[in-house]
Amino acid sequence: MLDDSQINYINKIKKGDQLIIACAGSGKSVILLSKCFKVASLNPDKKFLVTGYNRNLVSYFKWLIDSAGFSSENVECLTFHKLAVTLLKRNGLQVPIVANNDYTEVVNKLEICIEEGKIKDRYYGIFIDEVQ
Repeated sequence: MLDDSQINYINKIKKGDQLIIACAGSGKSVILLSKCFKVASLNPDKKFLVTGYNRNLVSYFKWLIDSAGFSSENVECLTFHKLAVTLLKRNGLQVPIVANNDYTEVVNKLEICIEEGKIKDRYYGIFIDEVQ
């Protein structure tokens, strides 16, 4: 359940970067997802991305989405490392082997491929939770 102030915050749609800072358990993640889905529903022809710090957080996001009965064809929800692998694969690029959960080579390759214009995917909005 969202309170009135959270609903008002979600409904304030504006372009550009926004940062939500609050204590643990205050509803930052719920607001982030709600804002993403609000904007995505207003722009069904655009692609949106939600990233979470780890698989547990992304699983939680997916549970929240399912619990709310909301799904969207134009929103992806991935960890940063899964995003890196996905972007390389989608663009027909070889993904370096990941050893011991070290994605350094994958991220480095993605950076190079972005700089070289090999990554064609674009997102209209990116929502990042748990920025590290």
